[in-house]
Amino acid sequence: MQKNQPEQHILSDESGQSFIEFIFLLLVVMTMSFVMIAGFNGGMSERWKALVMIISAPTTSEVEIR
Repeated sequence: MQKNQPEQHILSDESGQSFIEFIFLLLVVMTMSFVMIAGFNGGMSERWKALVMIISAPTTSEVEIR
């Protein structure tokens, strides 16, 4: 029975686990933030472009969006 005692001690050593969990959680949150920002920015620019085209539709001049 004493032979398994040191193995159990090594497996139950949790020093640094909370730091690793924090790093993983931070990476997940950062990845989700970048994905959401990229998605919203692309969608918002298309909506603004559509609104500008609708508002400027009665004019005879060409609308140039940069």
